[in-house]
Amino acid sequence: KKHKNQVIIHTTHGTPFKDSEKNQPVSSDSYDFVLCASEYTRNWFLKILNCPFEKSFICPHPRIDLLNIENKHDILSKLFGCNPTDKIIICMPTFKQSCRVTDCNIVDEYSLSVVKTQNEFETLNAFLKKNNIHLIVKLHPLQVTDNLKINNATNIHYIQNKELFEKKIQLYNLIGCCDAMITDFSSVMFDYILLNRPIAFFTNFFDQYNRGYIMDNPKDYLCGEKINNYDNMLTFLTNFVNNDDVFYEQRNHINTLINTPLPNNCCKQFVETMIQLKGERK
Repeated sequence: KKHKNQVIIHTTHGTPFKDSEKNQPVSSDSYDFVLCASEYTRNWFLKILNCPFEKSFICPHPRIDLLNIENKHDILSKLFGCNPTDKIIICMPTFKQSCRVTDCNIVDEYSLSVVKTQNEFETLNAFLKKNNIHLIVKLHPLQVTDNLKINNATNIHYIQNKELFEKKIQLYNLIGCCDAMITDFSSVMFDYILLNRPIAFFTNFFDQYNRGYIMDNPKDYLCGEKINNYDNMLTFLTNFVNNDDVFYEQRNHINTLINTPLPNNCCKQFVETMIQLKGERK
C-alpha cells in the first residue's frame, strides 16, 4: 500500500508476452503511473495491469541501458573461463512450474526444451565445443529445480540469480554480452531484439502453456528460428556458426513496433519523465 505523499510509477518487468495470471487481479490503486514501452504495446500493459489509460505513459525501460556493455570478457570470465573469441548464446526459458503456480504441466528436465536425453545433451555440448560456442542456460528465478537435471558441461553452463548476485553481475549486462539468444515465450525477447542479434524460439510447448498470451496472434512476434525438435536446434546453431541470419529484417520490423526509439540514455529519459509526472500530479 502506498502512502498518501508517494507517487508510485510501475516500471513492470518488461513488455508482456504472456497473459496475466487467472484470478490475480491487479488494483489500479496500487500505483499512480505505468510505464509502457511503446504506443503499439500500450493496450497490452493496460490489460495486464488493469490500468486506466490516463495512468499510462510511454518511455523506454530504464534497464535497457545495461545492454550496452564494453567489458564483455570481464563479465564472462567471472562466470566461467572462455576464450575472448568464443561465441556466447544465452538460453532464457520462462518458468513452467513455480512454488505458487503451474503455467505448463510438461517438465523440461534440461531447461533446453527439445533436449530430452543425456545423449542429446552430450551431443549438443560436443557440437558447441567443436564450434567454440558457450551456451549459458539462465534459469528463471521462479522455476522449481527439484525435477531438473542441471548438468554443467564444458560448453553448457547453468546459472541462477544466486551466482549473479555473488559475482556482482547485472543480468542485463550479461544479456548484452551474448551473441544470440534462445527463449520460448518470455518477455525478455522484446528487450533482446533491440540489439538485432540472432534469436530463436522453443515452440514445442507453445500450445501447452496454460496462461495464454497477451496478443491474439502470438506466433507472429516470434522473429527468429522456430525450434520444435532437436534437429531444429542443430539447424539454428549451424546457421549461427555460418552467419546465416535470415531474420534480420523481421527482427527490425518487430522491434520498431514493440520498442520506443531509444535515446542515448534510457535512465535519463525515465528520470526526466518521473519529474514531469510528479509535477503534473501536484
